[in-house]
Amino acid sequence: MSATTEYPRFGYGMYPAPEWSLGPDVERRKVAEGIEWVDGPRHRGFVLSRERYDRMPDHLKACSFDRNEFFEEDCSWCAVCIAFPECFADHHVVMAWETYKRWYNIPGVA
Repeated sequence: MSATTEYPRFGYGMYPAPEWSLGPDVERRKVAEGIEWVDGPRHRGFVLSRERYDRMPDHLKACSFDRNEFFEEDCSWCAVCIAFPECFADHHVVMAWETYKRWYNIPGVA
């Protein structure tokens, strides 16, 4: 399997996915229009539609390891909650900001 293997993503067509990120057997849960939580054998996290991803500020896009629509569960998930707080419970947004400040401490941003 190559690093550019394509996996289908819920409702958004086909996008290149890094080999390490998801794998072929993925469970999906729609969070909001253009945001889904995916859980695969290798990793889990948020996947955004191209439209949602394009609406994110660049400093939050930079949280994605591969600079694409996938935001893994360890840390980069926080960028999705911060970019689209209206889609998440208040306590998730608070946790997202705490995660962002701890792992992506960028002066003048957070």
